Amino acid sequence: AYAPAAPDYSRQSPFDSILADQDSGRFVPEIGPRDHAWAASVLPSSVFSAGEQQCLASGIYFEARGESVKGQAAVAQVILNRVRNPAYPHTICGVVYQNEDWRNRCQFSFACDSIKDRVNSEYHWRVARDVAMAVTAG
Repeated sequence: AYAPAAPDYSRQSPFDSILADQDSGRFVPEIGPRDHAWAASVLPSSVFSAGEQQCLASGIYFEARGESVKGQAAVAQVILNRVRNPAYPHTICGVVYQNEDWRNRCQFSFACDSIKDRVNSEYHWRVARDVAMAVTAG
């Protein structure tokens, strides 16, 4: 739903569209006049790395696997909003595992409850991974 529209070659040549700035296709959230300026930050390309996607999918799976896809996307959005916010770590793994050594006092309970995290449902893990990729793509 947030993907950029296909290029209109009547206004721009295919050659020019290929050479255009690559960041212009990245999703930039719209912000209102009462929102913080950091909310419109473009996520760094590192959010698409395998490690960052693993951390995001883990956050989704262990916090919201029983929720609808919208509920899982909401958890992912909280994580990504924190990545954008300068008050939090600048990586997904940093946000998800922030204060993991503080027993039961971290933001995502699975990260600091001292219980071994195991994926028991291949289906829910696949959905969490799909949601993670979709949300980081915008």
